[in-house]
Amino acid sequence: MLTPKLRRAACFHEAGHAVIHALGGSSIYGLAVAPEGSDSWTYHGRKGVEIEGAAGVCEPCDTPWLAMYLEWDGSTYRANRSEFNQVHRTMAQSLSAARGKRFLADVAICA
Repeated sequence: MLTPKLRRAACFHEAGHAVIHALGGSSIYGLAVAPEGSDSWTYHGRKGVEIEGAAGVCEPCDTPWLAMYLEWDGSTYRANRSEFNQVHRTMAQSLSAARGKRFLADVAICA
């Protein structure tokens, strides 16, 4: 059963996911936490995915986001900046010249 204390922890946990995604420039499509006292809860995602048994869910957009390039070492996040830059430059190169420059500018703002 989801106690008030556990629900509060789930709220902070899912909000943490949302913050990391947002720092990377991603949109959040859904953020939900099971109701207090819940024994069974199902989240229905935007693409028809059902998640059962979780205390909460953060559903970000599907584009690459900054947190993909972060590693938790037990006390802090460490960024793999070179991989982040490489992936986003490759994506920009696949776009037209004007769109690619705008994409890189947007990435620079996020990074």
